[in-house]
Amino acid sequence: MLRKCVLVVLLLVLCSFLASALSFDAEVSKIQDTIDIEGIAEFNLTIYNQADYPQKFSIRTLDYPQWDVSTRPLINPITLEIPAYGNDSITLYADPLNIITKGAGAIDVNVQVKSSTGDKKIVPLRVSIVSSESLLSGYVPTLIASVKMFQDGEDTKEIDPRKPILFSVSLNNQNPLNFESLTIKLESDTFYEEIKTQLGPREKNTTQLEVSLDPNIDPQKDKLTMTVLSDGEVIEGPLISSFSILSYSSISRNVVENKGFLKVLKDITFTNIGNSKFEGKVNVETTPFSKMFTITRPKGEIVGEDKDLKIEWHVSLAPGEETKFTLSENYSVILVLIILIIIGIVAYKITKSPLILEKEVSNVKKKEGGLSEFKIIITVRNRGLKKLENIHISDKVPKIADIGKELTIGTLQPVKIMKHAHKGSMIKWVIDELAPGEERIINYRLMSSLSILGDFSLPVAKAHFLENNKEKRTKSNSLSISS
Repeated sequence: MLRKCVLVVLLLVLCSFLASALSFDAEVSKIQDTIDIEGIAEFNLTIYNQADYPQKFSIRTLDYPQWDVSTRPLINPITLEIPAYGNDSITLYADPLNIITKGAGAIDVNVQVKSSTGDKKIVPLRVSIVSSESLLSGYVPTLIASVKMFQDGEDTKEIDPRKPILFSVSLNNQNPLNFESLTIKLESDTFYEEIKTQLGPREKNTTQLEVSLDPNIDPQKDKLTMTVLSDGEVIEGPLISSFSILSYSSISRNVVENKGFLKVLKDITFTNIGNSKFEGKVNVETTPFSKMFTITRPKGEIVGEDKDLKIEWHVSLAPGEETKFTLSENYSVILVLIILIIIGIVAYKITKSPLILEKEVSNVKKKEGGLSEFKIIITVRNRGLKKLENIHISDKVPKIADIGKELTIGTLQPVKIMKHAHKGSMIKWVIDELAPGEERIINYRLMSSLSILGDFSLPVAKAHFLENNKEKRTKSNSLSISS
């Protein structure tokens, strides 16, 4: 018996020691501890920091989901920061969620206080529930809700305003109540939506809603707030989560084309349809041919090659801002060139001589390394469309060479051969008329008693003739013979 007494005393001393070893203490004072099944009890919790350093204390209920312990305004998680040897108080509200009790009775709602050093203490909030019924069963709506945002099938918190947002709301009814009319409110600074649904006892479901934003909305940080209401009363929430609306820039191009005779005028408008400023290059396609006849205002830069040729400008556009460029393609210069070519051809036809003299050399003979003999051939041809008359042809022979006396049969015979002591000889021929397309051949031989060394030049042959009773002149090519 003595041993038992000693053991009990030792245990009491040990418990007293352990209690005093805690770094803090906590006590509860009631404000409203007697409620009915739909009421909310109210208590004041005071925590004393017995340590010589500041501590952070967390407070939570151990009896959820039968009871909910909260603060007003809502703090989640519930915490207090207390300096060394200091104390602080907080008001706690005990809300019966899912309890069954017979008649009136007292229930301890256990709250755990935990210090930053890991010390714990359980503090009971004693609530008295009163009722006139012999059996009281109270069910307070207990609903767990969550929401996710999806774009392109991916769960995301970064929203592209050009794409629709799919909200997926999950509901979990944890008690026997039947929610015949639930309203889910989804709201932020950029949208407001409501979902109507219902939820049976212990039922879980997922509801989806697609929302489209204004594509031009400013990029910003935003918060999604979800609240669940039953018959106008909030039963869950507000649940708050952060998300952001992304910035993007997108340039649209509109081309208005006006066509005229050999001209194309294009008004090109570039518009920033994004929600952020655009700074960069814009362009329009062109071709190697078109670029030669294109003028732009303001002036653009030609970039690329061949099929990938573009006219490019640098722009700076705020959201919704536009800028305009003018592109003029003027092909009338092609018509002018064609007209000039036609005029040139006509002028050439008009001014060119219809009579052609072509002079060439053949049958060249050499002696002692130099030229000694060769034949001159002059072809006379009427390339015009009209008959030519009274054609006089003359050709000069240098002094160093002599004209052969033999005349070739079939060739036009000279009418006169004149010799000069210093200037050489002159041969003349006359053709009475020459029909269009007709030609005559003149040839004669030149000989030299001395071998001609090096290059030997022969002057041009000349002719004058009548065309439509108008005198015209022409001449042949010159010749150079090498020994």
